[in-house]
Amino acid sequence: SKQWYQRRVAITAGMKFLYESALKQSPATPFLWIKLAEFVMTKDVIKAQSILQTAFATVQTFECLMSIIEFMIKFSEKLGNILSAMTDYMGRSLDTLSLINPDKIIKIGDLMIKNDLSSFLEKIIDIALRKCPESQSLWLYKVHNLSHDPIKDLEEALLVLPKDSKILLEYLSSLVLLDQAKCRSNWEKIIKESYSAPLISHYVQYVYASFGLADARKVFKAVQNWHTIPEETVTELLKYEIANKTDSEQVCQLFNFLTNNFDKAENWKFYWDYCRKNSPEQISSVLWKCRKSMSEAQIAQMF
Repeated sequence: SKQWYQRRVAITAGMKFLYESALKQSPATPFLWIKLAEFVMTKDVIKAQSILQTAFATVQTFECLMSIIEFMIKFSEKLGNILSAMTDYMGRSLDTLSLINPDKIIKIGDLMIKNDLSSFLEKIIDIALRKCPESQSLWLYKVHNLSHDPIKDLEEALLVLPKDSKILLEYLSSLVLLDQAKCRSNWEKIIKESYSAPLISHYVQYVYASFGLADARKVFKAVQNWHTIPEETVTELLKYEIANKTDSEQVCQLFNFLTNNFDKAENWKFYWDYCRKNSPEQISSVLWKCRKSMSEAQIAQMF
């Protein structure tokens, strides 16, 4: 009814006046600017845009900017044609800040993707990376969600994070899928230059899957010239040997390497289980070696 409409207009005008009055008292409060823009937007989207820009010009904090972007996402349909211009402004505003929080940028990114706004997100992530080039999480977020050329983006990331194991693994995994010719030489170069237990294990895994067990053995020996072999790499190779029904004498030599370097109950149990099924004549030798590092009670409990 007309009376109801007039009452609603009066309430809206009253609330707008209250927020404007509150802003005069507390101009550095992002929430008040956001609510004022929300009231104004029902009649004048351009005015709402102006209010949001004034908000950032007044407050100029990362939290304020994130609040404005959240507002843009929530009302993206109503903002329509001016959304692109607002996103450009938010990107330029982000560039003016000295401190930003990559985790909050990623949270905003998830909201933008969920609301089909990923085309606008790319600008924001690129600016965030320019501000925080050593943020592993931002680089990986870009690669997983926005990248048109993952290898190129990961190579850029490696310029600033050359020894980051997650970036390296992502890069090498991408090469496996996209550039086999380049992949193996890059794996070897990177493994030589930087020690990372997960990377070494993935390297052996990659060579085994791509070139077979004989090559995996060669890599295992080569890596020992560059680094200490990680425990998980030894157990991984043992699993490949057992799966391929390698001669038990050769497998036991590798088990000896494992237990000599990683004298742990679970490794002795792994060795004993293998001998019980495949080389029973070695069981007494395994138990005798166990006694050098474990008590009789520990051995009884283990077996």
